[in-house]
Amino acid sequence: HMMDSKFNNRKKTPNKRLILLIILAVIFVLILLFNKHISLWQKDTITDIVPFEKSEIFICYSKNTGKLEKKKLEVKKGVPEKERANIILRELRKEKIIPENTLLHEIVSSGDDTIYLNLSKDIIEEKPDSPQEIIMVYSIVNSFLLSFKDSRKVQILVEGRPVHTINGTVYTYKPIEYNKYLMED
Repeated sequence: HMMDSKFNNRKKTPNKRLILLIILAVIFVLILLFNKHISLWQKDTITDIVPFEKSEIFICYSKNTGKLEKKKLEVKKGVPEKERANIILRELRKEKIIPENTLLHEIVSSGDDTIYLNLSKDIIEEKPDSPQEIIMVYSIVNSFLLSFKDSRKVQILVEGRPVHTINGTVYTYKPIEYNKYLMED
């Protein structure tokens, strides 16, 4: 019996060592993973502290004065053109300048200093009166030209085609330039 117990003890000792080794290995791996998470977390906070480069978007809208006011929004630099355009249109919808359902299908700024805005047919379906139409067209044109500095004209397209006018007042068949006379001083 004495031999048996000695034999059993010897057999258990390597098992204990093996278990201890496995536990140490697991702890080591956990420490490595945890450290990686800590360093990632620290990197995140550093980038959060550093202010991002900003770029400006301008919204031109009217508060029933017949003149356009200018509101500045800051966005991250490098925001794609279409996203910038959608921000402008969202703000113009909020200010009730363009119909609620108006969507942007596409924006193309070409080498000929013109921005082509392809809008949904909703833009022409509300039939604004003359003063409203003038405000609508130049809110769009001035907002885009102030926000996209390289351009000098805006071509409004409806479902991919130029339209002669939104509702009979402003000629929109050709690209339209910035209107400084409508801007509030």
